[in-house]
Amino acid sequence: MEDFSKRYPKNKNYYIFLANFAEILDFCERGVEYAEEGAKAYPEELDMVLTLASGYACLENYEKVLSLVEPLLKKYPKDAFVLNFVGYSYVELGKNLEEAEKLLLRALQINPLDPYILDSVGWCYYKKGDLDLAIQYLEKAVNRLPEDEAVIVEHLADAYLKKGNKEKACELYQKALKAVIHKRDKERIEKKFENCPIPK
Repeated sequence: MEDFSKRYPKNKNYYIFLANFAEILDFCERGVEYAEEGAKAYPEELDMVLTLASGYACLENYEKVLSLVEPLLKKYPKDAFVLNFVGYSYVELGKNLEEAEKLLLRALQINPLDPYILDSVGWCYYKKGDLDLAIQYLEKAVNRLPEDEAVIVEHLADAYLKKGNKEKACELYQKALKAVIHKRDKERIEKKFENCPIPK
């Protein structure tokens, strides 16, 4: 990444690329540093602000994510990514779940096949205790992914576990562990998988 930074001009896409690449490599703190630098240079660029929000989501700092994306709702009331970011942040923080549901369903109307929005809606219903609806949306999210994403598969596993289907949940936790990138996700999912019977 250092070599890349010397060879390419520091435009908006430069910062977004480095921040996203750092996140993929599980260097979330470094990703936030790149995104912070980019957001200072391009404070009015929506994709730059969303990249910074994504970095803080990688660190699971959803208070910070919310402080970045909530003000964007007035300017971008019909942007599915903004609606999803705000709604999902509410869900992760366990607050404003009714408002989160409205925002996420609005995002889903705009992008009905987006697996990340489907996941957010499902996770919202999980937090609200509606497990049947949660599983319905989370199944759709997992099926829409081009390849498994650990957290989304984990969400579906959590819903099945709470519903009482431990066998299905354990199968999904194992699947999530095979797809996991981030260390903190791996540690969290491994703890859940510890309660599963050893596969034969």
